[in-house]
Amino acid sequence: MNMEDWLGDLNNGNKELKLIAIEMLGLSGDYRVMDPLVEQLKADDEEIRAEAAEALGVLNDSRAVKHLVGALADNSRLVRKCAAIALGQVRDPRSAYMLEKSLEDTDFDIRWKAAEALTAMGFKTVR
Repeated sequence: MNMEDWLGDLNNGNKELKLIAIEMLGLSGDYRVMDPLVEQLKADDEEIRAEAAEALGVLNDSRAVKHLVGALADNSRLVRKCAAIALGQVRDPRSAYMLEKSLEDTDFDIRWKAAEALTAMGFKTVR
């Protein structure tokens, strides 16, 4: 399959195909897929939003930072966790403030991933 096929699968009603398409688009390394991946952060399904956050981290495009920072406030702990991981991959210091706020999240995994992301950027996370 090529990138156009994966982009087409974003509109597929089959959730599993959509999840695979999101993952493959992130792995493509093609920065033209950033906008379609960002759109998936708005999906109703938390697994779709989480996979989109992961894919944006793998894509490693700093233009996604503002969207990933927004995902740190998602209602879903899974999405918040994936957003923190993705921000650790992108390593853009503009996300440091919101990652620091995530150190206060009620979920331990999110606090841990936020600390890892900050550490990857060279920030100390001792509190």
